[in-house]
Amino acid sequence: MAQLFFSYSRVDSAFVERLLRRVQQAFPHLTLWYDRSPHGLIGGDNWWDEILKAIAESDVFIYVLSNESVKSLYCQAEFTEARRLQKRIITIQARDRTELTDDLDDIQFIDMKDGPDDPDALQRLNAAIYKQLSLAKKLRPLWKPATPKPQKETQPTRRADAPEVVTPPLRNPVNPHEEKPWYRDSRFVVGAILVPLIVAVVGGLFSLINNAGGTNGTPAAQQPTNEPLTSSATQPSSQTPTDAPTLEIAFIVQTLEAQATLDQATATLWTDTPTPTRMPTLSQVEQLALTPITRNADWQPHQRDFNGVLMVLVPVGCFMMGSEEYEDTKPAHQQCFDEPFWLDKTEVTNAQFAAFNGISGRASNWRGGNRPREQINWFEAHDFCTLRDTRLPTEAEWEYAARGPDGLVYPWGNNWNEDHAVWGDNSNHQSADVGSHVTGTSWVGAQDLSGNVWEWVSSLFQPYPYDKNDGREDKTGNRTNVQRVLRGGSWGNSSDFLRIMGRLKTNPDMRLNLFGFRCARDFE
Repeated sequence: MAQLFFSYSRVDSAFVERLLRRVQQAFPHLTLWYDRSPHGLIGGDNWWDEILKAIAESDVFIYVLSNESVKSLYCQAEFTEARRLQKRIITIQARDRTELTDDLDDIQFIDMKDGPDDPDALQRLNAAIYKQLSLAKKLRPLWKPATPKPQKETQPTRRADAPEVVTPPLRNPVNPHEEKPWYRDSRFVVGAILVPLIVAVVGGLFSLINNAGGTNGTPAAQQPTNEPLTSSATQPSSQTPTDAPTLEIAFIVQTLEAQATLDQATATLWTDTPTPTRMPTLSQVEQLALTPITRNADWQPHQRDFNGVLMVLVPVGCFMMGSEEYEDTKPAHQQCFDEPFWLDKTEVTNAQFAAFNGISGRASNWRGGNRPREQINWFEAHDFCTLRDTRLPTEAEWEYAARGPDGLVYPWGNNWNEDHAVWGDNSNHQSADVGSHVTGTSWVGAQDLSGNVWEWVSSLFQPYPYDKNDGREDKTGNRTNVQRVLRGGSWGNSSDFLRIMGRLKTNPDMRLNLFGFRCARDFE
């Protein structure tokens, strides 16, 4: 299980407590280590040894920045150890106006000065955690001795929001969210020039039209008035009524052209060069898929066409894999996914197999274009998925897409329904067109995960608990003297074989008219 290490100053304890609750809600399967957590320091421990051990075991190091934490000898030592071990590092600015060291200046921080409950900041933090977890690797430490225990320092006893907290001016200029003063805001500069100018032009236009002619087209000098004539009113004008609007329009056009030039110059003068950021801009689908799902009902199925094949998106989350009912499925254990993935909506069909020039040593028993491609062995299924720039799903991926966080017994629920699948009692001893029983669709929108044909997965058959790193996902070993796994049951089986947790093991070169497959794809 992945682990996050939090380094912070005691001054920011209240902030960190709230932050941890938010992170745990988004990542229920992660271990969050900080000194006061259930996984933290316990009475009698050698505290510095335990901290070094926790940093080494963590995948991501999170540094909560404030003036106090940046100056803290403890936090500095923890940060030094994380750098020595080449850990992925995320920095969070808990309060603005934090004076950063040169080492910290190189890392783009996440601005959370508005608090851990700020939804925009939380979204950026969640995306950063997902990204850094995906990049985390077990690297060898840099050639340096372990960071020594820091000298004892006096801890402040005040709260983070205490009025006596002094924050020096911000030296770091790279924060892309920093607000410019009003006199450097291009919108203010342009508005301050443009608005009075437009008012003056419009006022001049009305004045000129008034002086040029009345409402009936009569010159203004001939309009009756009760006001005494001034010397300016009696002066003859060199402009005719038809000249006035023409001159005014020309003046307006020249003014607007000049203003456009001014706008361009102003924008060039005052627009800041954007600071490169390591935080990707997430699409709506990515945001949804990267949000951990805790209930099947919280996910709305989403599908996408990849080169003519529909695939459904499977979001991140956790579920209980296996069951205590059968020896091959014990023990039931939790599996979590930190990255979304795509899965074929249906089993690979005869038409799809032909369209991508799939190769098999035997033709399908049933030739309809929408029938599942059967009489296929593991190697042929594996090679076909490769042709499509995809892969076979792992056992864990396949079961998660079928059961979801609710841990269902069947893709549609926990109760058997003979009308939701193609199985031994309703199949007429043959496969059916894929997707012909839409009521059996799983929570992510995948069809026929129970019944129709057994489906090859990538995994070697090995005992549970499932561990993708224990060799069962090895594709380079002996090609025939190992057993691979099929999942889901088929048109020739009783309902007991259609329970999602069921596993079938056989040699990878075995082919039957009961065996088919579907492909998976990493999230893009």
